[in-house]
Amino acid sequence: MTYFAVVLGVLVFVMLYVWQSIEVMKIKLDFRKMIRAQESLVKVNDRLILGIEHFRRMDKVESDAASLGMRPVTPPDIESVEVK
Repeated sequence: MTYFAVVLGVLVFVMLYVWQSIEVMKIKLDFRKMIRAQESLVKVNDRLILGIEHFRRMDKVESDAASLGMRPVTPPDIESVEVK
């Protein structure tokens, strides 16, 4: 009977150790998957920031305005309004 208890104890210990090792491997795999997803999101974010900065450049704004028929502002275009 004591051998049975020892064998059962060793079996339970081995099962728990293997289960714990499997869980650690699952966590490592999930971590690696999340790191890859993070890298992908960082690349997408960088591309979006680059696109925003492209449209903020003054030469781009001026060329878009010229293509819409607008012209640069000159001093005669500015009128002063006096409020009394």
